[in-house]
Amino acid sequence: MKKPSKSLKKYRVELVGLVTRSNEIFEKQLSYISAGAIAVSMAFVKDITGNVATTSFKALLVAGWGFFVVTLLINLLSHIWAKNKHNKTIGEIDAGKYSRDHALRGLRQINLMNGFTVATLVLGIILIVLFMTLNL
Repeated sequence: MKKPSKSLKKYRVELVGLVTRSNEIFEKQLSYISAGAIAVSMAFVKDITGNVATTSFKALLVAGWGFFVVTLLINLLSHIWAKNKHNKTIGEIDAGKYSRDHALRGLRQINLMNGFTVATLVLGIILIVLFMTLNL
């Protein structure tokens, strides 16, 4: 078994730190997104319309909520995926089987999922704001 180089050992330490920080950030993001989506929709219904049944364009509200749900689910899956990828890379470094190309491929997949999450969040926000604007 080939021993990891000094730079790989350093990279391994960085990955362990990244996994830890990722876990902490994920919990905050999930809480903020959930609380924000709930607060915006509740404040709108309560303070502006008083009753969602009397509003127009309810499909925008439902679609906005749907995008928030998709955001939360993809964010959760992305976090789990990233954690597994980082742990796999740590194991490969420990076993002397590290492949930079393999690690970069995993990072590209994680970035794609994160980009999709950002897109669904933005779409959800746009739809909720549009719903609010049309019902003022």
